[in-house]
Amino acid sequence: MNLFIGCSSSKIDDKYSILSKELIDDISKIENIDLVFGASNSGLMGDAYNSFLNNNKKIIGVSVKYYLPDNNKYSDSYYYDNTMERFNKIYEISDVLLFLPGSIGTITELFNSICQVQIGKCKKIILYNVNYYFTDIIKILYKLYEDNLFDMRPSQYMIIESDKDKIVDIIKESLWEI
Repeated sequence: MNLFIGCSSSKIDDKYSILSKELIDDISKIENIDLVFGASNSGLMGDAYNSFLNNNKKIIGVSVKYYLPDNNKYSDSYYYDNTMERFNKIYEISDVLLFLPGSIGTITELFNSICQVQIGKCKKIILYNVNYYFTDIIKILYKLYEDNLFDMRPSQYMIIESDKDKIVDIIKESLWEI
């Protein structure tokens, strides 16, 4: 199974990063799961890369050409001219999309994933709401539903979870669905 992990490539507050890194480490030990990520070796993205590398997993880096290829060891890598092409490849090759704390890029990837649901191209989306990081975004998504601007509640198209152990279980269960 190809798991996309959308997350920060910059340093973020420990109240988000410590538990997120623990989650990444737990997931990287699950058999038959490979990493799809934004091809950065810093921040949580770098933690994901290192954890999956240390567990001898396949790593697929997908980035924009603006960021020159680095010295990471990828099983496969793809470079695109813009972030939309990049995301389309991520969505195409990923079976499950997991979102951890991140910045504009991560939030854009989350919203692009939700847009795919809107046009019927559904994949499992998991939102790790560690220490309420995504709560304001979740409120906006529920407001869109309540105002009839989106016909599904967020809980209908993504799994919102704040317990990292439950996310590990969800990902393990996802192996049987794919």
